[in-house]
Amino acid sequence: MRVESLGSEPLVVTAPRSSWELGTRAARFEGGVELTRGAFSLSCASLELSFDEQGRIATAIARGSVRVERAPWVATGQTGTLDAATGLLVLEGEPLVSDGLSTLTGERVELFLDQERVDCQECRLVVDLP
Repeated sequence: MRVESLGSEPLVVTAPRSSWELGTRAARFEGGVELTRGAFSLSCASLELSFDEQGRIATAIARGSVRVERAPWVATGQTGTLDAATGLLVLEGEPLVSDGLSTLTGERVELFLDQERVDCQECRLVVDLP
């Protein structure tokens, strides 16, 4: 999710608790986190964000029941690590990507958000035919 690639809508993070490390430009959100930007959404138990010198998100680490949605697909896992500069989101811990009738599972799923591309290790694809 190169933050610029998701449109001009604001990035909104909501959570019951947050803590900030101003010196290191880092923030932690806990207790059920929701992040949205336009049609993109992410939910998880906790989220750690690091910011670059210009105040943009550099990395995001989501933990605990991670769910990412950007129509028409949904992806889940136990952890998600995002490199905002490259748009690479890595899901681990029983990752799953579903898109309509197809479900992809594997050991590790890499979502290239800017390219609408998925790479999978030890993958299994199930297609439910009508």
